[in-house]
Amino acid sequence: MNEEDIKQFTAALAVRYLQVKEEYSLSARYFINMDVTTTPMEKFQSARVQAETAYAKWLLFNEVISELPLDIKQAFLKECELLKSE
Repeated sequence: MNEEDIKQFTAALAVRYLQVKEEYSLSARYFINMDVTTTPMEKFQSARVQAETAYAKWLLFNEVISELPLDIKQAFLKECELLKSE
């Protein structure tokens, strides 16, 4: 991979990573704030499954990123910081 390929790859990876992270954050927050006494069991279970699935996706993303070569990982982290600052 040349430098431009790495930049494009890490930019796309960073966008998707932040989407997955946000999905996990929102679904977990929604589930945590549910009132089990007033929420129908089906809705509660559905929210739990959604939060667990989002967590699994986020965890898998972190595992993949931890296995990247150092130069790509550093470029990925730079892209994440750029996206967060926008």
